[in-house]
Amino acid sequence: MPDIVLSEIDHFLERYRAFTSGEVDGQVDALLAGFERLRDGFVRLQKEVLEEARTRAPAFNVFQLLGLSRYETRTHSAMLAHLLQPDGSHGQQHLFLEAFLARCRRRHQDFPRLLGETSSARWQVSTELVTPDGRLDIVLRCPELSYLCVIENKVDAYEQTDQLLRYGRWLKSQAQEYPSQALVFLTVHGNLAYTAQDTPHYPLSYHQDISAWLEETLAQIQAPNVLEVVRQYLELVRRL
Repeated sequence: MPDIVLSEIDHFLERYRAFTSGEVDGQVDALLAGFERLRDGFVRLQKEVLEEARTRAPAFNVFQLLGLSRYETRTHSAMLAHLLQPDGSHGQQHLFLEAFLARCRRRHQDFPRLLGETSSARWQVSTELVTPDGRLDIVLRCPELSYLCVIENKVDAYEQTDQLLRYGRWLKSQAQEYPSQALVFLTVHGNLAYTAQDTPHYPLSYHQDISAWLEETLAQIQAPNVLEVVRQYLELVRRL
C-alpha cells in the first residue's frame, strides 16, 4: 500500500471523527488506534521488502527481462545443451552431464546405462542437428562409449507429423556405431509423445525432472557467476 493511500485513509478517519457525535468517540478512537498499529506494521514490512530487493533482488531474472522465457531453441535448448557439454564455458566439466544422466536413470529404470565412466571419454553435444528424418533439438554423442541420446524439447510447440517415429527411425540408422541409445521427450509436464507409435522413448518434465536436476547441482557449482545464472534459469523453469 503506497504512502499516499495511507495518508488518505488517515485523513478520512480524522474527518469522520470530526463529524461524529461524542457518543461514538470511543469507537473512533479504537478504530484510529487499530489503524495506527496496522500502519506501523505495514511500514516495517515495506522496509523489509525494500531491503530484500536491495540485497537479493528475488524478482530480477535476466531470462524474463529479455523476454526469452518460452523460446525452445534460443533459450531452453541452448541453455540445456551448453550445461550438458563437459567442455562448455561453465567450467564445471562433467557435473551437469553426470547429474542429468543420473536423473534419467532414477526416473526410468530401463534408461540406457553407460559402458564406462562419463568423465573417461569425450562428449559431443549438438543443437538443431539436421538429419534426413528431421531437425533434432539436442543430441548427446559419445563414440568411445557407443552412446547416443536425442532430446526432443517441447515448451509450447506441438509435435510434428510422426515426429518421434521419424526420430526413432534415425536412431536405428545409427545403431551400429551407437548401440546404446535413448530418445528423451522433454515437456513442461512430462507428457508421453503421441507421435511415437511403438518407438521407445523416455518422457521427462521441466517441472519435475529439469528443476530437480538443476537443484541437485547447485551445491557443487564452483563458479559464482555460473551459480547465479543456473539459479535464475531454475526459477524460470519453475514458472513455465
